[in-house]
Amino acid sequence: MNEAASENRLRWDGPKDVVASLSHVSNCIALVETDPAAWKWAILALHNALQGAMTCHLKGTAGVGHLSKKSAEEMLAWQHEAKDQNSRPRMQQAKPEDLFKRLHRPQSRFEVGCGRMLLITARQKNSFKFLNDLRNEFTHFSIDGWGLELSGLPQIFDNILDIIYMISEDDWPFRDMVADDRAELGKLLTDLSQSMVKLASSR
Repeated sequence: MNEAASENRLRWDGPKDVVASLSHVSNCIALVETDPAAWKWAILALHNALQGAMTCHLKGTAGVGHLSKKSAEEMLAWQHEAKDQNSRPRMQQAKPEDLFKRLHRPQSRFEVGCGRMLLITARQKNSFKFLNDLRNEFTHFSIDGWGLELSGLPQIFDNILDIIYMISEDDWPFRDMVADDRAELGKLLTDLSQSMVKLASSR
């Protein structure tokens, strides 16, 4: 590939995608007071950030902790056999709700060589369900449109940001992240949390 062609390609890894998604959340939140519809895109970006963080947290040394049960079993079986690249199974990501369970349920995990078990509160569980349901609704076009109660969103966002913060504090998920990216991740999480407090107090 020549240099010009390579400039037309965009590629980044999971940790960078988490940072990019949180950056987009920040951009959207800056607009919500004058353009409430920006909440929709903030919700989608925050869900993407959480899903990316959960994937980084759960993908362990065997590389199966973030996969669907079927894909994880197939990959583990393939790893214990000849490892012929032509027979390598197709990897399918687990659903967000399954990834979320694996954050705090030992019995739901497929490998131990990954991020630590997290203590997830009832409020965080409810916030995740709310966020995930909204994301599913927003990703399917509705000719009738959508309705969204805005008053509780800042607290829901803050609960999700706390989960991403817990993941970021673990040694495993972002172990290969360069210092500048790690600093940006921390600043985004802090700034967004502060923004949620301000938004909640203004409602």
